[in-house]
Amino acid sequence: MIRKAIDRCARPIVLSLSPGPAALDHASFLEEHANMWRMTDDFWDKWEHLYEMFDRCYKWSKNIGPGYWPDADMLPLGHIGIRSVDGAPVIVSQGLRKMSSKP
Repeated sequence: MIRKAIDRCARPIVLSLSPGPAALDHASFLEEHANMWRMTDDFWDKWEHLYEMFDRCYKWSKNIGPGYWPDADMLPLGHIGIRSVDGAPVIVSQGLRKMSSKP
C-alpha cells in the first residue's frame, strides 16, 4: 500500500524498511515493495561484527538492482569500504563543512 502511494505521487522518494534482520527468503517481496531494507540488526564497531557483515553482504549480493538494495546499517566511518561491496549508497551523518580533508 505504501509502495503504490509513493509510486503515484510523482516525486523521487526512497522507501527504506527496517524489518530487523530481513530473511533472505523474503528478498523478492522486499525488492518489489521497497528501495532498501535492513538486512541486519545494529552494527557495532567490533571485528567479529564486521566479518559477519561481509558474509551477509555476500549472501544478499544477488538481490541488488536498479532502484533496490539491502542496507547493511550505518557503519563506523573506519569501515566504509564495506559499502563498495554491497552497492548501497554511502550516508554520512555529519556536516560536510566540518569534516576533515585528511583521509
